[in-house]
Amino acid sequence: MSQAGTLTAAPLPVVPTTYVEDTGVATPALGLLNVITGATDGIATSGAGNTVTISMRNRVYGVGTTIGAVTGAPATFVMSATTGGSYCWDISVSGYDPTNNLVASYTLVGATKTDGAGNGALVPGQQLDEFEDAGMAAATAAIAVVGNTVNFNVTGVAAHTINWKVVGFYTLIN
Repeated sequence: MSQAGTLTAAPLPVVPTTYVEDTGVATPALGLLNVITGATDGIATSGAGNTVTISMRNRVYGVGTTIGAVTGAPATFVMSATTGGSYCWDISVSGYDPTNNLVASYTLVGATKTDGAGNGALVPGQQLDEFEDAGMAAATAAIAVVGNTVNFNVTGVAAHTINWKVVGFYTLIN
């Protein structure tokens, strides 16, 4: 028995067959593409839907504002409460008073430790490099530990509103 008319098929979906990276090209095998890292203390990957997110594991970042000569913590980091270890920090702090076009910037290098039971401490000897306009000489930055949380503190200047950004990395050994 014959059928009269036209047979119409839906087009096949277009699926990428290669993925160009910063270095190299990946080709899916059996419809799968693995995005993994070889590092446990650096880059992390996660996937959801059609998005792959690549992020830094060992990074701290934060922003905040001080109004007057007050201390704040634009960035914080909670150390492991289950595994003891040493964290070595390399932190850049930049402050800007947009009203007066003044700058206070710092590099901080220091170390903290935790016993893995929620008890953290600052290791003595942190280093601070200061880069300040004269009107910002009273400002400062420091690493502090409260409980098991590392605070990246900044102190503002009386009669100044300062916008702060903290960016840094740590090296962890257990």
